Amino acid sequence: MKTTYFWHPRYTALQSCNQTYSAYHQQFDINLLFEALPEGATITNTSGILQTHPDGLISNNGVIEKVVGTEIPFDYKVFDGNVITLGFEYRLINQTNVRNSSNFDPVTLEPLEGMQDFSDTKPFIKEVTRRIESVYLQDTWDITDMINLTLGVRYDHYSDFGGALSPRAGLTWAFIKNASLKLLYGEAFRAPSFQEMYTTNQPAIQGNPDLDPETIRTYEAGLSYQFNKYVTSSINYFYNDVEDIIGLHVIDVERNTRWFENEKSAHVQGIEMETKVNIMKDNYVFMNYTFQNPEDNHGDDLPFVAQHKGNFGVNVHYWKYINTNLSTFVSGRRPRDRTDERETRDDLPAYALLNLSIIGKEFFKTMEVQGTVFNLLDKDYSDPGSVSIPDDLPRPGRTYFVGLSYKF
Repeated sequence: MKTTYFWHPRYTALQSCNQTYSAYHQQFDINLLFEALPEGATITNTSGILQTHPDGLISNNGVIEKVVGTEIPFDYKVFDGNVITLGFEYRLINQTNVRNSSNFDPVTLEPLEGMQDFSDTKPFIKEVTRRIESVYLQDTWDITDMINLTLGVRYDHYSDFGGALSPRAGLTWAFIKNASLKLLYGEAFRAPSFQEMYTTNQPAIQGNPDLDPETIRTYEAGLSYQFNKYVTSSINYFYNDVEDIIGLHVIDVERNTRWFENEKSAHVQGIEMETKVNIMKDNYVFMNYTFQNPEDNHGDDLPFVAQHKGNFGVNVHYWKYINTNLSTFVSGRRPRDRTDERETRDDLPAYALLNLSIIGKEFFKTMEVQGTVFNLLDKDYSDPGSVSIPDDLPRPGRTYFVGLSYKF
């Protein structure tokens, strides 16, 4: 009997262990170009003086983020059907090479003659290092041929804000042939990002180094059934209780300066449905749909969150070495913040994105090459902007990703 658990991707929680010792290195080169206000715009600087910006406000920022880490799991078989896993993980995240240039003073908003470099004197974010030390313990027990129980706990300690404990429990009962009932409880967290904690020298947004992590408690009950050797379907009910959500809070009304705070909680409940149709080995059609009802602690709908979303697509393994996956992601409309009273600001409409992935594997020992095109049709869509932003936030067009992995 195999049990799989799914957790919110933004949160860190105890995961099912794949029993593989691993070491990894990642590097992200982030470049940000901002162009705000039209040419010749006149704004008030932080001293209350009106000044004209002939070219508008332009800034070019950049930063490099490096991640190195390792994970070591140990399995111990207590008796037949009962395995205990003890694991350790260490990650080192270093944010460095901060670059900041603009045609205005980042603090006072005074216009300048051309672009100037403020990387050393007024960086837009701090150079910081985060160390994460983790340990987890999990017990997987096949109580009978039909009942599986999984219990576990994980502890993560972050050097910049402290520790967090994440317990979990899962019960799977195959009560009749080809059908199973799943009951889950889990806790997880999302660590504050570097942007949320360490943004600085900005007139509009300031970081808050005293932030706590967002936390989530998840309750889930689900049924799955295999109709025949081709078709498998499942339906799940979930309830998520989210605390200490990080959001922007106004700290200076005159300057409209905001900083990040743990300011609200939310409750999200909904239903997930999924169907997979196997045509032949590694060739299948899939579809899933989620309806969710997200509300804050006052009973109001959460802004910017769609109630309806889903995926459907096809996976084709037409050659031993090549696998192709074509999928469409669909999102329903996204409401705005209830404080946004501008009549011209309707909720953002639904949209659909086509994504394509091609994976090459087994052609050279354990090497795997993956290429993905997100938003294949170059769909033009946006995320809702907050009340303080007159226009919405454009999302990326056609985006390419190439990855290479090798198992030693």
